[in-house]
Amino acid sequence: MSGVENADAREALKRIAPRVDQKQIADFIDRVPGISELQKAFYKKYIDARYDLLIRPALELVMAEEQEGPGPTLTVS
Repeated sequence: MSGVENADAREALKRIAPRVDQKQIADFIDRVPGISELQKAFYKKYIDARYDLLIRPALELVMAEEQEGPGPTLTVS
């Protein structure tokens, strides 16, 4: 990933992650007709886990790196 793509991804993460409302998502899943309660529970757990294991840590890393400032870079000749 190039520096520009990485910067774009970081900005998107900072913009979108705080807007994720897990309660609203769970409420939406509960209103979906045609799926069982077990499926609903699975989807809610799956989405919560994805947020907790991917989005939250990535956002925390981006925010921590921004507070620390740029670190050393590796250049390859």
